[in-house]
Amino acid sequence: MISWIVISILIIAAIFAITVIAISATPTAMAKSDVNGQPDLVATLTAEGSNDAQGKALFWFNDDASELRYKIVLNKVDVGSVGDDGTGNDKNSGKGLAYYVTKLHIHAAPGGVHSGEHLLNVVGPADDADLNITGHTFSGIWDDTDMTHDHHGHNSKTLTSQITALCNGDTDVNVHLSDSGEFIRGIIETNSDACSEL
Repeated sequence: MISWIVISILIIAAIFAITVIAISATPTAMAKSDVNGQPDLVATLTAEGSNDAQGKALFWFNDDASELRYKIVLNKVDVGSVGDDGTGNDKNSGKGLAYYVTKLHIHAAPGGVHSGEHLLNVVGPADDADLNITGHTFSGIWDDTDMTHDHHGHNSKTLTSQITALCNGDTDVNVHLSDSGEFIRGIIETNSDACSEL
């Protein structure tokens, strides 16, 4: 009788030991490319002008920082498939809110001050080729293939040429709204150790 009790205890102890080893072997840190994990960079978008729109921009570097995935979520602003719908009307217009998106860019912001220099054209004058719009969310990838030319000084730049600026807080997200002079905007700030590891 005692021998069965001892054997049962040993079996339970062995199962417990295997479980502990399996749990400890599970990785606890998410890869930088995991867009469901902690973002490497963030920007809180607030109103510039009289609008009450707002938003949040989240960014993740892949493991070698050759790509930067972005997700830009807007609130209190109409978002649709961007561009002329063939009738001369912007597809974002008429969804029921006071403002709609006309353009969306990442800009240079040296010293944390917004400038007119485009770094990535997410929407307009030439949309990001990876751009996906779902509901009120813009998502895509910025990499070195996004560089554009001939947009009268509003060209997309390579990601690798802008990593230092991104990590130093010298860039912002700028969303142009339907009325002239109405924007939502926010400085891109670090949110993980990714920049120090590049």
